[in-house]
Amino acid sequence: MAFSLNDFNPAEGNYVSKILLPGTHKCRIIDLKLERPPYDKDQYNLIFVLEGPEIGDGFEGIQVDRNNPARGNYKGQIASVRSGQFGFKDWVYKGKNILRDESIQTYLGSFLTQMGILDKFQSLKIECLTIEDLVAAVKSFVCKPDFWMYFTIGGQKYFKDGSDFPNYSLYLPKRVEGKYAYAMTQDNPNFFTFNEAVHIYEKKVSEDASETVSEFSPAPVSEDIFNPANSSPVFEDNVSDLQLP
Repeated sequence: MAFSLNDFNPAEGNYVSKILLPGTHKCRIIDLKLERPPYDKDQYNLIFVLEGPEIGDGFEGIQVDRNNPARGNYKGQIASVRSGQFGFKDWVYKGKNILRDESIQTYLGSFLTQMGILDKFQSLKIECLTIEDLVAAVKSFVCKPDFWMYFTIGGQKYFKDGSDFPNYSLYLPKRVEGKYAYAMTQDNPNFFTFNEAVHIYEKKVSEDASETVSEFSPAPVSEDIFNPANSSPVFEDNVSDLQLP
């Protein structure tokens, strides 16, 4: 048997990650959930599951449902992004009690305000007995297939043992001087774009950074995507990590 490279044709094109990497991205929210870290049952993380625009050109994204391949794959890049670098938890600051659930409520209110849709959400007159129910209500309100916005995603950079390629634990950088990591348009004066020197820091320990993406139930398209009649069905509660305001 003879071997030769005379007829070898290298693969063309560049690899496109199935996961959104740190940067400023146009995205839609496909899930919003609370998760608890295994190391602290009293903490909560507020998780945005984001999808970027359709890539095309043969791109095959992550499966929508690993248990049901018939649902197909996402057409854009996906990422689970914490609402901040740290979690929400009851604590005391300068003698004042900071309550976990109230902090999450405040974060959600600020998010809807920055997006310019708080008044529409308030018009629904939603009252919730638990913070889990409030997150589910906001999730149903903002998870729309045609509701696109901009997110600046930061991350904790780290390397798995034996790997030269970086991994990232993703989060939304905190508000700075009245500017946020999210906005409806990229030119919003209250929105900051990605700066690697500011929004990336490197972890010195290796860890497992596998991403999990929950199911996405699309809502019907409408001229007013925030009309209650066109809301996505409420997703099952996902309770399982945390963030300081």
